Amino acid sequence: MSVVSTAKPILPRRLIKRVSLLAYCVLFLTINVLPTTAQVVSFSGSLYRTNGAQSMPISNAQVGLFSTGTGWIGPSITDSYGRYAFFNVPPGQYLLRVNFNGVIIWTEGVYVPGANHIIVVRG
Repeated sequence: MSVVSTAKPILPRRLIKRVSLLAYCVLFLTINVLPTTAQVVSFSGSLYRTNGAQSMPISNAQVGLFSTGTGWIGPSITDSYGRYAFFNVPPGQYLLRVNFNGVIIWTEGVYVPGANHIIVVRG
């Protein structure tokens, strides 16, 4: 003996779909609009070589950023104007190292966040 239910759903299917879509939109907008609590900043600068009175940008140099806590942050390659940048770097003390043609030409401790950091290499 089989039992067949003749009861109708409490809410129509169209209404259920609309309510579900509305709930999804509200959740999506809430997640994307709420501010994040983690502070992330960028660190950037320029690299120049000076030879007496003339300064020239150093392009294609590898600028590395190191942290004692997390280790290697990553490389940045200078552009034709000698500019480099690191994005989403948490605040703190770091070691900045410049490698050009396989030779380390600059090492310096830096603090993030900081102003535009300019490095001038003599020679």
